[in-house]
Amino acid sequence: MVTDHKGNEFESIAEKCRFWGIKYHTYGERKKNGWSEEKALETPAKEKKGCLDHLGNMFPNEKEMCKYHNVSVATFHNRKSKGMSLGKCLESVKPRKIDLTGKRFGSLLVIEEAEKKGNTIMWKCKCDCGNYRIASSQTLRKGIVKSCGCIKKKTKDHSGERYGRLLLVKKTNKTNSSGSYIYVCRCDCGNITYKDIASLKNGGTSSCGCLKKEIEQEQIKRMRAINQVDGTVIGNITSKKIPSNNTTGYKGVYELKKGGIKQGIWVAHIRFKGQRYYLGRYYNIEDARMAREDAEKELYGNFLEWYAENYPEQWEKIKKKKND
Repeated sequence: MVTDHKGNEFESIAEKCRFWGIKYHTYGERKKNGWSEEKALETPAKEKKGCLDHLGNMFPNEKEMCKYHNVSVATFHNRKSKGMSLGKCLESVKPRKIDLTGKRFGSLLVIEEAEKKGNTIMWKCKCDCGNYRIASSQTLRKGIVKSCGCIKKKTKDHSGERYGRLLLVKKTNKTNSSGSYIYVCRCDCGNITYKDIASLKNGGTSSCGCLKKEIEQEQIKRMRAINQVDGTVIGNITSKKIPSNNTTGYKGVYELKKGGIKQGIWVAHIRFKGQRYYLGRYYNIEDARMAREDAEKELYGNFLEWYAENYPEQWEKIKKKKND
């Protein structure tokens, strides 16, 4: 419960502010600045003034005023800083019209100006095929529109062509986001897939995905041949990282449990060349740790020296990764 300067009780400060018609934020700022309770609650908040343009129209703020007159706020302030009148500051700048009559854009020849589409200037164009098309200045000058549509219709059919493992069976009516036609393709592995002609021509696609999988599998085999010797993964025996399920903080050391209850006995073990070696039970975790470290030196030592000698390049990568 909170009270005001007159002893009225309220459930919260927000409720007290609503009762006195003061915004919660305004009340907080006033109290922060050392205002008394009475002054903070009873002093009316100043009403924000709107913006009046040169025509006498009132707007809530400059942004709305500029939006109404089709002038950016930045342009308004720039003009204002130059001492221009309010009317001049809010004067809309009409884009300079460029006459495209007689000019050619691709297969289109501009004949005359057509009826505007909103505020957009449109042009009537004649295509080399004889058809007419209405297009805007922007689409013509940027090369977005180059014909009445006949160029797209004349797109070559690449059915029967081969790209890598893919044979193009049939052209569909669908295109990708760039307008490249999609083809039904049969891969050498037997799968049917859909690919766009652009990615096929630039070499980005050459199979249904089976080639990528084969390459990845081959890379995995090659890496395993280097990183795994006689059932031992080199990265595992050189890594000091503790497995996520390890609760002792030492690799190869775990505490015995019976019925979920810890027994205060630690077991040490080690894996090497596909076999698991039992190193004993210990009543002290440090003894189990030392047993594990001694086994690592005995089993891993000579083996790693041999690996470093036979695979020097890979050994350097493993050491660098270990240091990182």
